[in-house]
Amino acid sequence: MMDTPKLLLLVLIGAGWCGVLVTCEFTFGTDASPFLCNEEDSLWCAGDANVGSNGVLNFTPDDKMKPQEYVQTAGMALVSSPIDMRGKSFRTHFTFRIERMYPLGPGDGLAFVMLGSKVKGCAGRNFGAYDCSGWQIVQMVAVEFDTYQNIDIGDINANHVGVDFQSIRSKISRDASEGGISLAGGEVIHAWIDYSAVYGQLEVRIRLDGRKPRDPFLSYSVALSDIFSGPVYVGFAGSNGVYYCQSFYSILYWTFRTFWEFPPLNLLRAIISLVVLFVFVIFNKVPRENPLSDRLPPEDSPAVSPREFSFRKLKFDTHGFIHWIRINKSVSIYKGTLRMRIGPLWSSSFG
Repeated sequence: MMDTPKLLLLVLIGAGWCGVLVTCEFTFGTDASPFLCNEEDSLWCAGDANVGSNGVLNFTPDDKMKPQEYVQTAGMALVSSPIDMRGKSFRTHFTFRIERMYPLGPGDGLAFVMLGSKVKGCAGRNFGAYDCSGWQIVQMVAVEFDTYQNIDIGDINANHVGVDFQSIRSKISRDASEGGISLAGGEVIHAWIDYSAVYGQLEVRIRLDGRKPRDPFLSYSVALSDIFSGPVYVGFAGSNGVYYCQSFYSILYWTFRTFWEFPPLNLLRAIISLVVLFVFVIFNKVPRENPLSDRLPPEDSPAVSPREFSFRKLKFDTHGFIHWIRINKSVSIYKGTLRMRIGPLWSSSFG
């Protein structure tokens, strides 16, 4: 049975590719979601990349008993459908092993790659991803696990991790032994690569056990939107060069996901704005009654017929005006109510 992450990948691939409005998440290297080369909804494998008899993803011929076949070899494996990275961050975790074939020296190394299209590069120091001059063939980002020192391109030693753009000359690199790791020592190595689209930061972590370090081993400021003009393919590439300097490269497990990320301050502002808007809408929808409405007759109420009042009531209600009634025998008394006015209003008309 297929596990959930792989199912999500297939749904997105079935729609064409991981578009700008969706996020992607997939896992390879488990019993439920194994590595598969050049099958529908799996990996695109080129060159010497293959899935070995033990189910791991290799970048050199699977038969370790024929080291002569490892000279000038290169393999590449990418997710078969592109991923739209516009505005998105990503996290990936994978385990790999590099086994040297001869004590003299290991091969050139392995790299996590992001490319604008599916195209394999040259062998040797080019990791199977760059052209034979060491330059990118398409837009490209690589995190290299370099096990051969090429002094002419600025390699610091034969055991370093580097971040590359455009060419195999690393923008930043660090000796892997500072993390207690020998890249070509044949041990299973865990690697984490995190990218924040909000902060424009790429971070690399490595460790021999599965506990993700808090602090990055390498960190580099970059905006992937300045490098890639469209969707990208993600995966790995590895290569060997001259005779007697060869390695066997394999990926044992790989998980990758993209996600939307928002700055904390902007997110808080957005929440506050939504709350204020909600309160405003609710407040304006609640009917507000005039506090005097229960004391006023309706605008369209019918006229009330005239009423006669006793002399005693008029005397009581008119207070100081009673003497006008005595003096002026011909007088009409009216009672009415003014809106927005509490209590009766008396008016007299003298004839």
